[in-house]
Amino acid sequence: MNILNGSAILLGGMLILTGLGGFGFLSSNLFLSLIIWFFIGIFIASISVCYSYLLQPPARLMGRVTSTANTMVHGAMVISPTLGSLLALWIKVSGVFLLAGVLITRIGMIIYLAHTLFMKKSSRVTLEHN
Repeated sequence: MNILNGSAILLGGMLILTGLGGFGFLSSNLFLSLIIWFFIGIFIASISVCYSYLLQPPARLMGRVTSTANTMVHGAMVISPTLGSLLALWIKVSGVFLLAGVLITRIGMIIYLAHTLFMKKSSRVTLEHN
């Protein structure tokens, strides 16, 4: 869970840097852009591996769970370009990257904090029970 949250937070940070670069807050250096996009690829790959690991249903539910997950992913792939292009008309392409980075970072941080809080409460309950 920590790899997934950490990757989401860092991915969001890289997207924020991309958005800030588009607005001129970072120098337009090709090497810096390649480094940022390299790490974006690494973080997306680690999220994908963690997602595949977490999505391990019992054998009797494998078809249902896999098809539902694929439907959600493919549905997002259809809706996202339309939504992104509409947002780009309103807040520019750099704004879309910035917004996506902020949202992904916040979601990763909220899940991390909720997981940390839940684990502290569950370990306290376990210690009190023993």
